[in-house]
Amino acid sequence: MNSNLPPPPFANMYACESCREDIGSLLSKGRHHCRNCGGSFCANCTTRTIIVPYQAYLTRGELRVCDGCYHRIQNFQRQVKSTSVTWSGLQPPPSSVIVRDFELFEDEAPVSIFNCALFLETTPFYGHLVLTRKRLCFQSYVDGKKRKVAYAQIVSLLKPQFYYINGLQVKTKRKETFFLAEFNGLRDTCFLRLDQLIRAYQEASKRKGSGPGKSPSSKELRRQALDRRRSYKLISEHIVSSGTSANAPLPSTSAISTDGGGHTDDGRSTASDEEPFEPLPPDPLLGKMTVLLDCELRADVKRVFDLLWNDGPGQEFSHSNMEKARNIDIDIESWKPLDKADAVTAAEVRKGFEISKEDDYTLYRMVRSQHPPKTSFPGLPPYAGCTRTQRFRLDKSSNGGDKWDRFVITELNRMSKIPFSDYFEVEMRFVFSRDGNNYCHVQAGLVVNFLKATWFKSQINSSTRSESKEALESWAKQAIEFLESQRNRVVPLSPTLRALSADSFNELESEPGSAVHPVLKRAASAPRSLVQWLLLGLLLYGLFLLRGHQAQTQQLTDATTKLLEHLQEQQRFMHEQALKLQQRCEGPSVEAALETLQRFVDTSTK
Repeated sequence: MNSNLPPPPFANMYACESCREDIGSLLSKGRHHCRNCGGSFCANCTTRTIIVPYQAYLTRGELRVCDGCYHRIQNFQRQVKSTSVTWSGLQPPPSSVIVRDFELFEDEAPVSIFNCALFLETTPFYGHLVLTRKRLCFQSYVDGKKRKVAYAQIVSLLKPQFYYINGLQVKTKRKETFFLAEFNGLRDTCFLRLDQLIRAYQEASKRKGSGPGKSPSSKELRRQALDRRRSYKLISEHIVSSGTSANAPLPSTSAISTDGGGHTDDGRSTASDEEPFEPLPPDPLLGKMTVLLDCELRADVKRVFDLLWNDGPGQEFSHSNMEKARNIDIDIESWKPLDKADAVTAAEVRKGFEISKEDDYTLYRMVRSQHPPKTSFPGLPPYAGCTRTQRFRLDKSSNGGDKWDRFVITELNRMSKIPFSDYFEVEMRFVFSRDGNNYCHVQAGLVVNFLKATWFKSQINSSTRSESKEALESWAKQAIEFLESQRNRVVPLSPTLRALSADSFNELESEPGSAVHPVLKRAASAPRSLVQWLLLGLLLYGLFLLRGHQAQTQQLTDATTKLLEHLQEQQRFMHEQALKLQQRCEGPSVEAALETLQRFVDTSTK
């Protein structure tokens, strides 16, 4: 509750906010301020008076308000059945009464209570919003009707950007939409608290039925896998029907090797999706993070690495994905072997990871870019610097290492040029697991590692999770599109665990058929494209124009120098003529003056 909410300040506008007539000047109508909203209005639009429900105005009786606020205040006072109640609303009932009236379980005691308005169509119903650990409840003042929404039914929680900018919008799986507003300055607090409770409930639901240290049963894992496959089919069918596969993240002319010894994926599993299989156990470290992505890809695990992460096609896919996110100055290094004998490099690469602390990572690389922040701040650069440290490890394999069962990509993102960038780092973990025949289960978890204490920890956590979830969903969609478009391409075999050692990594780099080769080498050997020739021609034409402009500038400089010299000669000649004329005029004048003086003396002596 916010019982000390002050009235809004007056806005000195020069146009009525209702009828748009000119006000506030000598030649226009007078300006009147609404005591409730602080807006500027003409006399015709502020004819009503009412007791304004602010603590500072309750003792002053009826005050002038605009017509819109008059009806709003009248509706509020009618619902609370009093003219002495502020916008903070009525006092909430005790927790025991709330549990009894809403028929809640004993462990569902209210966590937070807010006074706000629930909008049904366009009518606001004021009341109490009660947040528990399992659901949100609302009880209005006017009719006492109780509404409950379980967190399990909520699919989105938004802060909409329209007329009521201080509102919240809740959407459920039943296609219901609840709009809450007028939190009296506590909208952001309510949003953070509700977001935390929903995420805590989701994490608890995932662990429900499995005690500490226990994993879900094989039957439950198979059921989850089948659900993911059905969801994947719906997404892929939508992509194919909408024709978005033509706009795959990578161009159709990507130089993906078609040499022999590769693996061909025709997209059709040899067995049906319902065929029994034994899923891999969950990754234990993901349970310590917030899982933001859980989806299915129709491809072999090794093929997913080759196309989405490996040097060459994987680098181009990542570059395209980052460009679509409006990143600039993108630099994706090639994978390098992580030699355990080099303790300095190993410690530098491992520094900052708080969850993914395994010591069996075999490859690493750096990814740098400039990313536009979702929320811009005045006086700060338009782009934030992002430096990502990525590590690779092959977690499980079979058939002597020829078949991959699971690989892990960990990432540590260090940012700059944003507020509090030196207070935290973002750690992510991507787990790609075999999920039956020709399917790959993708999971991505996130945790924010704080380097310093700050009051804004919850805000940083919430905004980081929200932006990362959007980015991961976009990544998954583009990955599905690209894998569908590259279904019939032949991809070289990825390096095995034996080949990922530091001794043999250089040999893999030099092999022409290897999947680990820099993009720049492959691009250098390719013939120049038409675009490159056009750019070269434009460059030469620009140099030619620059040369001609330089010659014209030199000619103009020479002509200007000659003109200045001629002007100086003319000025010198004029000066000499003036001196001669002055000398000619001074001689006769002196003689005449002496003669006149002599005459005056002679006359005086006579």
